[in-house]
Amino acid sequence: MECDGIINYFNPYILIFCHHNHDIKCILSGKSAKAAMFYITDYITKMDCKTYEMLSLLSQAVSHMPDTSNSSPTNAAKTLLHKCLSQFTQQQQIHAQQAVQYLCGFGDEISSHETVPMLSSCLLSLVKSNLSPNITKNSIENKDDDEDKVEQHSTKILTDNNGNLIDTNQVHHYWHHSDTLLDMSFYDFCHFIKIEKKSQRSNVKNTSQTRLEVLEYHALKSTHLLHETHHLIEHTNEIRGEGHCQLVPRVVGMSISRETSAAWPLFVLSHFKPFGISNPLVPLGDTPNTIFDTYNFSCNALTIIKNWNAIYECKDEHDAEHL
Repeated sequence: MECDGIINYFNPYILIFCHHNHDIKCILSGKSAKAAMFYITDYITKMDCKTYEMLSLLSQAVSHMPDTSNSSPTNAAKTLLHKCLSQFTQQQQIHAQQAVQYLCGFGDEISSHETVPMLSSCLLSLVKSNLSPNITKNSIENKDDDEDKVEQHSTKILTDNNGNLIDTNQVHHYWHHSDTLLDMSFYDFCHFIKIEKKSQRSNVKNTSQTRLEVLEYHALKSTHLLHETHHLIEHTNEIRGEGHCQLVPRVVGMSISRETSAAWPLFVLSHFKPFGISNPLVPLGDTPNTIFDTYNFSCNALTIIKNWNAIYECKDEHDAEHL
C-alpha cells in the first residue's frame, strides 16, 4: 500500500484486477463500521444533479412555459410542475447495473424481507388525543430530527354502501380489535395481522379450531365502522407455525424518536405495549415515563428498540466522521 500523504490508501492487486479506484481504510470499531455503511449508502443514492444544474433545469422549464394567463392558478401550477418534472426526466441518467435491474423486472432495491408500512404518526396522534392535556404538553412534545427524510404513506379512501366516506386505517383497526388480541402490541399487529372482507358464503365449514392450515380470524368491535363487512386475519403466527409472511414493519409518517428525547417513552410504549379501546395505554393517574420504567418489554421488542437506537448512533458517527 502506498504511504504518500496525498494519495489514498490502495492495494496494487485490487487496482490491477478490478480496474477501479478505491480507498482502503482500517475500521477498528463497530461505530466506525456503521458510519462507513451510512457513508456508502448516501454516496450510492446521492442525486446526480448538482445544485447549479438543478437551477438551470428549472429555469429552462420556466422559460418553456406556455401562456397560462387565462388558466386558473391551480392549472397553472400543475403545468409548471409538469414542465419541471419533464425537464428532470430528460436529464436523468442511470447506471448500467440499474438498467439491468429494470430490464429483469426488479425494482430499485434488493431487500432480505418484505416490509409493511406502520402508521406511527397516526398512532401517536391517537394516543396523544386519549391522554390528559398536561401529559401531552409536558412529556411528549416531539420534533422530528430528520423531517426531510420522513417517509410518507398514502391511505385508501373507503366508502360505505351509501357512498359516505369512512375514516378508517391501520390504527383504527388496532384500536377497535376484539378481546382475542388483547395481548398483541401495535408493532406485532402490523407484523402479523391484516384486514380482510368477510366471505359472502353463509356456510363456512372449517375454522382454525377444526382444521390445520386454516388461518385464525378475529372480529372487529361494534364501534368499528367496518365491523359488519370486514374482519382481521392473522396471516402469520410463529408459535403455531402458521403463515410464512415475513413482513417487517417500518415507521412512516414521522421519524423514530431519539432515546434522549422527551417523546421516547410514549413512542416505545405505543408500539410495544398492548392497548385498545377498552385497555388504555397509560392508565389514569400514571405518566408515560413511569409506565416505561416499570413495563417488562419482550425480548423481540428490546431487540427492535436497540436497532432503532443504532440508527441514530450510525448517523451521529457519520456526522462525526465528516467533521
